[in-house]
Amino acid sequence: MSANYESAKQDLNPVKRYRVLRGHVDCPARGRIDVEVCFYCPLLESIDMDSPVKSIHCRPFEPESDAERLAYERLGILQLADTLGNVSEACRERGISRRVFYLYKHAFEEHGLEGLMFRSRRGRRQYHK
Repeated sequence: MSANYESAKQDLNPVKRYRVLRGHVDCPARGRIDVEVCFYCPLLESIDMDSPVKSIHCRPFEPESDAERLAYERLGILQLADTLGNVSEACRERGISRRVFYLYKHAFEEHGLEGLMFRSRRGRRQYHK
């Protein structure tokens, strides 16, 4: 009985293959990241680094909202900087400024993943009496 459940579960979450190029992979959850970050990802199924075409196999990432997808991409930037050990290099690779990186880092340290989600830049409405 449980074998049927497992096969149905696999049909719902097919594993996808992502190529590894120069030590980086286009992660469905976090954008372009260092392949070392994949070792800690809950979506990872397997890694194939022995074949001529290096690849990782992941379950698909289905964010509940665009804000969640954006939060995981921003988390990928923080993890890339941690993996590289160099904030400037990570920022150059992702095309963001160091100031923005530290805004993301502070938001993550203060509020976790929710701190990295999109928030409107529009100021609060002031009602005048």
